[in-house]
Amino acid sequence: MPRTYYPFYHRMDGQRVLLIGGGQIALQKARALYAHGADLAVISREYVPEWEVEFPLGMQRVSRSLKPFDMTQLHDGFDFVVSATADRELNERLYAECRRRHLPLNCVDEPQHCTFIFPAILEREPLTVAISTAGTSPSAASWLKSAIARTIPSSLPAIMSDLGRRRQQMRDIVSPAHLRWRVNSAMFYTALSKDRPLSDAEAEQVIAHVTSASSEQRYQDVQAPQVAYEPASPASQRDDRQTLQQTQQNSQLLAQLNASGEGAASVGIVHEVGAGCGGPELLTVRAYKLIEQAQVLVYDALIDPAIVELAPPSCERIYCGKRGGKRSVTQDQINELLLDLARQGKNVVRLKGGDPLVFGRGGEEILYLRERGVQVDLTPGISSALWIPAEAGVPLTHRDVARGFHVLTAHAHDGLPDFDWDALAHADETLVFLMVVKNLSVITEELLAAGMDPATPAAALSGGNSAHPLRLRSTLHELAECAQRTGLTSPAVVVIGESAGIDLWGA
Repeated sequence: MPRTYYPFYHRMDGQRVLLIGGGQIALQKARALYAHGADLAVISREYVPEWEVEFPLGMQRVSRSLKPFDMTQLHDGFDFVVSATADRELNERLYAECRRRHLPLNCVDEPQHCTFIFPAILEREPLTVAISTAGTSPSAASWLKSAIARTIPSSLPAIMSDLGRRRQQMRDIVSPAHLRWRVNSAMFYTALSKDRPLSDAEAEQVIAHVTSASSEQRYQDVQAPQVAYEPASPASQRDDRQTLQQTQQNSQLLAQLNASGEGAASVGIVHEVGAGCGGPELLTVRAYKLIEQAQVLVYDALIDPAIVELAPPSCERIYCGKRGGKRSVTQDQINELLLDLARQGKNVVRLKGGDPLVFGRGGEEILYLRERGVQVDLTPGISSALWIPAEAGVPLTHRDVARGFHVLTAHAHDGLPDFDWDALAHADETLVFLMVVKNLSVITEELLAAGMDPATPAAALSGGNSAHPLRLRSTLHELAECAQRTGLTSPAVVVIGESAGIDLWGA
């Protein structure tokens, strides 16, 4: 089937448009055309009241006639014709006459009588995205417009305006054209990674790096490791330490540039991003966008594979999952990896389950990187301390039952943390324990010994992305024995307190 519509952008300032119709659809077309500079001549035998508010008689660039349309009003002084009526016979005659006069015509909802069509338009000045389905499904075009809008960073319009200003300057100071293209490209991706326009100093740094005679060939060479690199994943059965070593070897060319303190070394960024405890639908919009723009994704265990797949095909995926009792990458190695990637100028997403700052060691990584001059930002996620109980129908607070809650980890590098058991046992708030399976029996014994009522409701829960979801409800006295009998495995969340006896989703 031949492609009958070719998309292009046409300057509308000063263009004369004949608009036939005075209803709501005609009003929508008038708004769009007027906003883009067109002069409107509107003809209709009646108008909805909004016309008088938005386009009153005597308004500049708009003339309105209160009469029926006839063909004698069609003349070559118009540049475009739009018919927003339900009169099919009129539209058939309009189509024939406009074709004869070579006048572009749009008949709303009648693609067979159109020589041009209105796309769904997404505008973030200076960016304009136009979407067309060739008149087959305006709803599909509208859906796609919304989907695209969700992926555009809020900083993009400012970045584009800044680059447009700098592009004129580039023509005077950078040549030949292919090198100028590289500079513009490097500036764009650097600004995108920073989520803001570049400062003058940063722009000069990028220009110096790309245009220097000694770095031009290396600028070409550093693209190669991205092609040759084979991303790691849990399914690949590759040793995590080997993955780290290979990544560092692949980046040696870029590391040489870093030694001088110039170029990409100072323009990388690390985004600490919380992935929550479920699929992509539980991500924040910001997290979704950052993953889709990532150059490198460094991710933990228990991340839904569908979230990892949101990263672009060119993105390096580095698995750094740490599971209790299993050989894994150390935190020091992860810190060094993130630093190395940032100094390469990469846009790095450090993806963590739950929330990075709730027992996720995100704070350690942020401080480590900031102390070494790396830009870091934070995108929160839904912590397992909140989502797993909610998913199971256990509210952490409830009127007249629990006025607050404590979130505690049952794991420390040297064993169980030294809690004030007496204070916890007599608190009126809900207790939420993470990383709890190994020490569950000790926790219940300590709380009982400190005087907590043995009949206090308790729940052991696993869900989210857990391979073995379980919802176990019991009492403090029986919880550890029930958990052992039912085979509770990590990761799990334990909730102790009166609110653990509530089942929001129960019959």
